[in-house]
Amino acid sequence: ATAYSGNLMFMDEENSYLVDHQMTNVPEGAEPYPTTARWAEPDLDHAAALMRAVLDDPTEAQRRGKAAAERIHDQFSTDAFARAARTRLDEIWS
Repeated sequence: ATAYSGNLMFMDEENSYLVDHQMTNVPEGAEPYPTTARWAEPDLDHAAALMRAVLDDPTEAQRRGKAAAERIHDQFSTDAFARAARTRLDEIWS
């Protein structure tokens, strides 16, 4: 994914392959996005290089995938949400 926006809440260099990008105007025909908006246009050469890196080093790709699964489980699972909600509710009730 591009190294931009909301996906960076759960993706980083340790658990993902983040693609370089340039901010550009949204082109015509990209509904529902308005042409007045901006988005991150991925660097296709960098994306291709990262795909080659996955093929060249599948052990590293597997390590990153495992790290990604652990991050999702630890921070975004139902249990993680329940812990965060409980903590917040305890703060409110105090």
